[in-house]
Amino acid sequence: MKFKELEYFQDASFCFIQDDKFKRKLMPDQEQYDYFLKNMSHERCTVVDNLASLALSGFFFNAEHRFVSGLFNLISDFGESSFEINKREGRSVNISFHLPVSVARTYFLGVPPDAEIVKAGLSQTVARFQKERRTTSHVSDIRELIDAIFSSFLAHDLESAEELLSVRKNVKTFPFMDSLAREMLKCATYETVANKKIIRFHSDSVKSNFVKLLDAHRDWTRKRFMQTYPNEYCCYLAEPFLASYCLAWIYLQSFAPEPIFHVSKADMRLILTDTTAQ
Repeated sequence: MKFKELEYFQDASFCFIQDDKFKRKLMPDQEQYDYFLKNMSHERCTVVDNLASLALSGFFFNAEHRFVSGLFNLISDFGESSFEINKREGRSVNISFHLPVSVARTYFLGVPPDAEIVKAGLSQTVARFQKERRTTSHVSDIRELIDAIFSSFLAHDLESAEELLSVRKNVKTFPFMDSLAREMLKCATYETVANKKIIRFHSDSVKSNFVKLLDAHRDWTRKRFMQTYPNEYCCYLAEPFLASYCLAWIYLQSFAPEPIFHVSKADMRLILTDTTAQ
């Protein structure tokens, strides 16, 4: 693997054998595109993260360009308005709308998800959890809280991470991820690199645990994650492929010996799947 510090990953290639199940679940086709076109065009789609994961896997595994670009265009065009519709109708405010939009607008450039778009979603998510601080107890709410915390690290927003971590003293349904996030916050500092204000983490043990979390997401079936963390309620974003992509960018920018802001499609596919294009 090109990135030497990630060489001790478990081999993930067997998880991405392109059998019928893989193609059915991870390779977008006309039927899936038509389904999302119908839902997104009505601005009421509540599965934008699922759509982003499907489009992203299609991109890395060379699905038909018209489906991949079409799905990402739907996310880019309707993701934020879907967020506003769901908010207006009283559904929970979470990061699963803005984060996919940030990926949709940058994936083809080989650069990190757009941090400003993620921050726009975080500002409202933080406000929601501050308001609901005393009533945040349902596992689905806590999952959205955990998602927002790690998305804060992706967006280089320590202030949001700190606010979100203060909502609950501990999260029993996410013992590892909650503990890791708190340790990440403790060892984090802002640094300016290439005119970019980014988070850098300074702890070998935190880095080791973060890489373990990233590695556990490198299996789209979730089996590796569940085996590694049997006490965690759910993986990050509930979509392992989208999650591993975002976690990889946190690693590359904030943990790697030197921050990395551009990765080729081939290198990112290798990081995520241990496979090369056929």
